[in-house]
Amino acid sequence: MFLQKIEISGFKSFAKKTILDFSGKGDSKNGVTCVVGPNGSGKSNVSDALRWVIGEKSIKNLRGNKKEDVIFAGSSSKAKLGCAQVSVFFDNSNKQFDIDYNQVVITRKVYRDGENNYLINNSKVKLFDLISLLSQAGIGHGNYTIVNQGMTDKILLSSPLERMSFLEDAAGVKDIQLKKIKSLRRMKKTKENIKKIESLMREIEPELRVLKIQARKIEKSQKIRKKLFEKRKEYFAVKLNGIEKSQKKNDLELKKIENQILINQELINKLQFDLEKTSNDCINKQNKKIEEIEKEKRDLENNRYELERIGFKKEIELKSLVEKIKELDKEEVVLVDRTYILSKLESFKEELSKLEGKPVGKKIISRIRNLLVEIQAGKTVKKKAGKEVDAKKKVLRKDLEKLKKEAEVNADEIGNCKKLIIKKNQQIQKINQENRKKQESHLEIKDKIRREQFEIEKADKYKKHLKLEQNKLKQGQKDILEDIKNNFNGKIDDLRKIFSNKNLDDLKMEIEKFNWQLEQVKEIDNSVVEESRELQEKYDFLKKESKDLKLTLRELEEIIIEMEKTIKIKMKKAFQAIGKEFSDYFKLMFQGGSAELERIKINSLVGENKNIFEDDDLDKENEKEFNYGLEIKVNPPGKKINNLNMLSGGERTLTSIALLFALISYNPPPFAFLDEIEANLDESNANKFSRILKKLSNKTQFILATHSREVMRIADILYGITMDKDSYSKVFSVRLEQVKQGWV
Repeated sequence: MFLQKIEISGFKSFAKKTILDFSGKGDSKNGVTCVVGPNGSGKSNVSDALRWVIGEKSIKNLRGNKKEDVIFAGSSSKAKLGCAQVSVFFDNSNKQFDIDYNQVVITRKVYRDGENNYLINNSKVKLFDLISLLSQAGIGHGNYTIVNQGMTDKILLSSPLERMSFLEDAAGVKDIQLKKIKSLRRMKKTKENIKKIESLMREIEPELRVLKIQARKIEKSQKIRKKLFEKRKEYFAVKLNGIEKSQKKNDLELKKIENQILINQELINKLQFDLEKTSNDCINKQNKKIEEIEKEKRDLENNRYELERIGFKKEIELKSLVEKIKELDKEEVVLVDRTYILSKLESFKEELSKLEGKPVGKKIISRIRNLLVEIQAGKTVKKKAGKEVDAKKKVLRKDLEKLKKEAEVNADEIGNCKKLIIKKNQQIQKINQENRKKQESHLEIKDKIRREQFEIEKADKYKKHLKLEQNKLKQGQKDILEDIKNNFNGKIDDLRKIFSNKNLDDLKMEIEKFNWQLEQVKEIDNSVVEESRELQEKYDFLKKESKDLKLTLRELEEIIIEMEKTIKIKMKKAFQAIGKEFSDYFKLMFQGGSAELERIKINSLVGENKNIFEDDDLDKENEKEFNYGLEIKVNPPGKKINNLNMLSGGERTLTSIALLFALISYNPPPFAFLDEIEANLDESNANKFSRILKKLSNKTQFILATHSREVMRIADILYGITMDKDSYSKVFSVRLEQVKQGWV
């Protein structure tokens, strides 16, 4: 892969479309191109354009103050432009860019209104995708692909952490780091998705439980309907057989039956009046009140949970303070050395002198014995003392008392919440008890009404039977047969085959029982069975998704661990190789001396630097506690340098160039733009610079903005840039044969 050309239009001083072709003659894909011209002609704007098109976001790095500074600002004779556009053309025959094009064109276009677009082969892309693509080929605006004069000093004068980024570029880990970032983002998104799915599952579970209960009720009702159908068949069979067997009834029973009908009807009227008092409307009002109390209860429980969480936190803080106070009260070990013994003996001497010939007290003897024990042990213990310890203990005890008060207040609030919750539960229990009594009473009254109606119907039929005697009994038989026909598809013979020793009242009660059981589930829609099945399928799907996402999460974690391991291995290899190259190039540039790179570990917790380059550092568990930096140690011939700031300007330039060449040698980029980095070199050193550059150009395509004739001598392509009278840059080519003849 190599850089074929760059097209600049409206960028900074390039008002008109300008093309710089770097492909040269024949099949040459590398080589050296020099861009020359007087100061202020705009040749450094070529490197700015290249830096800008490959993703530079900092306007300061482009020598501007605001974003629109990259657009041609106009002159006295030419109006300002509305947009700037730069395109770079790469030969991608070797597919170093992982896209199926032999030529890759990267374009960036910006307008004065702030619109900013990145394009790859005329298709819009995001900046992250562009940077990822460029990193595959080792191209980036932050590495050694584009180096200006100021960056040579920056490499030396920047911090060890900042220098390490150059080593990362040379090690070729940028692409892996971008993939790691992408994997981390994907891992974060996966965790969010798992959280959402589990939240949905928690929302579905209560509804699913309810639907399953209702579905079981529906299934139960279907069984009850089947039993009811059979019981009604049995009922009609018994009734039919009874009518066919009954021929005569006593006429004397007629008056008694009529009186009984009146009594039953009066009772039904009274029961109907009582039934209104236990209606569903009354119960529904009570249920709404329960819902209100339940809501208040949930609010109280949520408040209680929050208070308990706060209380738990206070408890932990109290334990922590108690531990700190205990730590201050601990005893400390004191060595029994010569100083300690002399101090004790001096105190004994003072006390003995006060006795003035009096007998030595038991207390003095005990202290002397203790001293002998301490001398034999070689150490003793004593409590910590001092104003600082006392002050700390005072502050901690003050904080402890404050926390205790806060904990007591918290406990009181929790207690109040619990009392209120108990009160709400009692209110709910009371209303439920009232509702149950009303429901029981309502069902009991309805059952009584049914029984009374049944008695009236039975009595009325029996009365008619008595009146109509045998003829009207036949009519009754006809009616029963008609009912059987309507209810059981006319299968009268089947009913006659049914044998039952039960009477009609027992069968009626059983039928009423089944009807009552069906009444309990009649408000449940039969569609709940299908709804329950669908919701279960949804729940199972979410459960599988959660399992798959967790598996993906584990795979991502393993991938990230593997990428981190690969990055460390590559960095270690690059460090060793680049360090050797740096030493060689330094000696070549300085004709001697010594130079080395040293990797240091910067402890992010205590700010301590330590030399840590060890063979087993890849497996250390505490790796995340440290950052790595790059230290540069050099000694020009005949000098002892302790700090890079002690180098002269020329020495810094030579050192920076040596390091740059070491980086390029280890991981040659497809191209490199060097903007007057050799400006401070004399002719002799410029000649060394040119020879090394020519050798490296076998693997890297070099473009240089330069004033040096020594550098121009090695150029394969030479472009000249001048500032037109209309204040915009113009590019022209130079015949290298004539120029080189003029140098001979």
